[in-house]
Amino acid sequence: AVDVYVHSNRRWLPPPPLSYRAHAFWAGDLQNLTSLRNEWDCCWRHPSNVDSVFKYRELLEVSRQHRRRKWLGVLADSDVLFQCTAEEFRSQFAKFNSPLVIGGERKWYPIPRRAIDPFGPPAHLSWKRRYTLRHSRQYYPNSGLIVGTSAGMEALAGAIEQNPRFPCCALEGDTAGYQLDSCASCRPYRHFPKPVSCVVEDQACMQVALASRRHAPQHVVDINSSLILNLHMLAPSDLARSSDGRIAFRHTGKVPCVLHSNGFKSVIASLEKEFGPDTFTWAVSPGMRRSHLNPRDELPVFKRAGALLLPTASPRRAKGGRPKALAAARSL
Repeated sequence: AVDVYVHSNRRWLPPPPLSYRAHAFWAGDLQNLTSLRNEWDCCWRHPSNVDSVFKYRELLEVSRQHRRRKWLGVLADSDVLFQCTAEEFRSQFAKFNSPLVIGGERKWYPIPRRAIDPFGPPAHLSWKRRYTLRHSRQYYPNSGLIVGTSAGMEALAGAIEQNPRFPCCALEGDTAGYQLDSCASCRPYRHFPKPVSCVVEDQACMQVALASRRHAPQHVVDINSSLILNLHMLAPSDLARSSDGRIAFRHTGKVPCVLHSNGFKSVIASLEKEFGPDTFTWAVSPGMRRSHLNPRDELPVFKRAGALLLPTASPRRAKGGRPKALAAARSL
């Protein structure tokens, strides 16, 4: 079995019978974080960031009774959809030959103001090659989907808390800090006119740990999206429909086991019509189902995705030598 730990304080849907074992928790419910929130008021964007930065530590506690020698755990946000069985998931994970696999995404966030990129394409490549790779691979670690063995999850949690100012994190040697975005949904509204030297944020703290020269755990970032596909900043032209009716990452031809709708939450609901009738799917959040999709929230580019999701095998060429899906995307 594969244990999925949904980090959420909202309603979620259990998996189909005889598939994954699902559990839910919210780090803020397991400890009182009021004093820490006040102490680090300078450096968190949204109140939930303070809760989420402790999800790695709390995962170890809530999973303690389940972790055995062959245990495999998934730490997931609720805006995800599984499209493979637990058996296939475990098989795909084993191919990485690593105790820890992190989902990659197209854009680095949050970005330090003046730090050398530790995650992107190799610096010795030409600018053109690096540009192409940034738009056809997923280099930047996203904290919304993390898969690991017991040893892998323990190493990650330990590495994150090695940061000397935890729960406020900054890259080793960085002195310029971060420029935080304003939080329009916060009440009261939060604005950050000046940079902060560190940031209280689960993704930033994870990235700091992965980039550390001294404490980085053994890990792999899934840049090919063969296990995890983060959808933020992607368009229909980046996706394809596999022969068995699942969503694939067009640039690599890989069919990931999990889709993460980071960014716009309506994307997975918009893609639901693309799944084959016999495809295994588990949408963790009710909002990921098309029946819950408000038409006003559906992105126009994905509303018309049906014409763009071509089969993964040998994409046909349009006039001018471009793949037909890419040519169609230009006309949107």
